[in-house]
Amino acid sequence: MGGTDRLMSRQLQTDPQSVRGQGNFDFATTYQPQPPVMTPYPREDVDFSVSGAYALYNWELFYHAPMLVATQLMRNQQHEPAMQWLKYVFDPTDPNPAPVPGHFWRTRPFYEMNADTWLAQQIQHILATLAANAQQGTADLDTAAALQDWLAHPFDPHRIARLRIGAYAKATVMKFLDNLIAWGDSLYAQYTMEKVAQAEQLYVLANLILGPRPEQVRLRDADFATRPDATTYAAIQDGLDAFSDVLVAIENVIAAPTPALDAQDAVSEAPDLPQLSTLFFCIPPNDQLLAYWDTVADRLYKIRHCLNLQGVAQPLPLYAPPINPLQLMGGQAAYGTGAIGAAAPFTPVYRFPVYLERALELTNDVRGYGASVLAALEKKDAEALGVLRANQDIDIQTRLLDIKTRAVAEAEGQVTALQNQKTTVQIRHDFYADIDFMNPWEVAASALQIQAAIINGLAVPLDLTASGAHLIPEMTFGATGWAAVRPRWSKSAATRWRPRSRPRP
Repeated sequence: MGGTDRLMSRQLQTDPQSVRGQGNFDFATTYQPQPPVMTPYPREDVDFSVSGAYALYNWELFYHAPMLVATQLMRNQQHEPAMQWLKYVFDPTDPNPAPVPGHFWRTRPFYEMNADTWLAQQIQHILATLAANAQQGTADLDTAAALQDWLAHPFDPHRIARLRIGAYAKATVMKFLDNLIAWGDSLYAQYTMEKVAQAEQLYVLANLILGPRPEQVRLRDADFATRPDATTYAAIQDGLDAFSDVLVAIENVIAAPTPALDAQDAVSEAPDLPQLSTLFFCIPPNDQLLAYWDTVADRLYKIRHCLNLQGVAQPLPLYAPPINPLQLMGGQAAYGTGAIGAAAPFTPVYRFPVYLERALELTNDVRGYGASVLAALEKKDAEALGVLRANQDIDIQTRLLDIKTRAVAEAEGQVTALQNQKTTVQIRHDFYADIDFMNPWEVAASALQIQAAIINGLAVPLDLTASGAHLIPEMTFGATGWAAVRPRWSKSAATRWRPRSRPRP
């Protein structure tokens, strides 16, 4: 009913009832709950909230699974299928008329975020909020809880990303750019007119996604000379927030410009400007993110200046080099396809029914173990839980031992196969080393061929002499005797002398 495209569609995540097409489900109308039942009532919804019971599964299905598949395809140099899986999460070519930036995203949490939500999840805004709360004596419970969770689990990035999903969105865009650049590099390395044109389009798309490069604002040398002295820790320790930062007035960071001489005594009637503040400790730039602008600019510069991928000036051939038929035959024999550069498909060791049977066995084991754990939890039996854990450890170690045993058997089989291969090669070597160069009949044939060549060489000058003798006219001469028959001799054009006689007239 639509396959993966229908499953990953935005409509299924935002309005699953319309996709199912069986009417709207209303819990209150269907079950008519009594007052002890707490609200809100359950409803048909794809939940992505932090505290949702099925939120983690929905995140895995609609975000982590496509990203995992796309990453694996990128490792196998299959960039076009990887692009299709990445577009299940982030699609910059989607013509959906939703407001920016929502229409770029298919995953519901990203699609429902507006511009203010994106800005609120930036680290600059979060740190500024913490510092402002510390300065004003207030507290943002959600931000403080997220910070404490990060401090308690500093090496679990997904735990923090679930509380600040903008990090997931940024990682998705970076993965999308990685695939575009790697795809373009693979085409650019072939360096033909068609492949370079395709690579240029991929680089241009990456450049459009990046947008203008962030500008770096630096202080002038005069500002460094006139700025006030550095603040000590004793002066700011009372205003430090939970992130060990503090807000300071901008006038204490950047020196004010020197006023003009004719305006020093002038009285300004303009209203006073509000006091602006900034963080005392700046946020270091993301070098990995800034590197994308450098990479894309480098690739486009090389293409537009007739340089290859290594930056060496090389004329672009008008036509692609001729295809080697042997390479096509090798690809056909190895992978069943004649396409050059096609990635080798992964061939499983066992057939699908074997994998299915193993998967069902593991699923049944997990279900049985889950039922045992649930029964022990219901009885609140700590000893039963301990026994289950010990049995589970024994089972895991037994399975690991089986895996290692099979690995050893496989290694021994490979050694046996290599030894058999060595024996076969040695037999072939001994056979061809001891075999006679030629048998007696071949020797006789070779000798006769040599004699025939010698005789043929002697016959050549005779043929030439005979060819010259054809130019001599035929002559007849002889003597007339007293007998009735007179002999005569004649020389023919074939240079052969023969006697002949004729009757006397």
